[in-house]
Amino acid sequence: MDKEQFEEAKTRLQEVTRRLKYEEVSPQERERLEKEGRDLMKVIMSPWLPVSWSYRMLMILITAIGLWGFMEGNYLLMLLWLLLPLFSPRIVGKCLRATAGLDEH
Repeated sequence: MDKEQFEEAKTRLQEVTRRLKYEEVSPQERERLEKEGRDLMKVIMSPWLPVSWSYRMLMILITAIGLWGFMEGNYLLMLLWLLLPLFSPRIVGKCLRATAGLDEH
């Protein structure tokens, strides 16, 4: 997924959320919008790496610091690698869905 597709899905999800929150919609329309919102959320939360280059650079920096700590024998710096999953939209999305009870089996 490229940045344009990500931004398009994000914008559409914001529109769907706004309509569900502030507009009067019929039950059928509400069901359709909720399904579309779930589908868009899956699209947004599907990539392993973040779309933003600033977050990717932060991930590279954390990886480099951990690698440097490993090479210098300072193994505590490798604990920074535990932060890396927090930058993955897919991992965060799966955790949020599991926590909210929305996981589909």
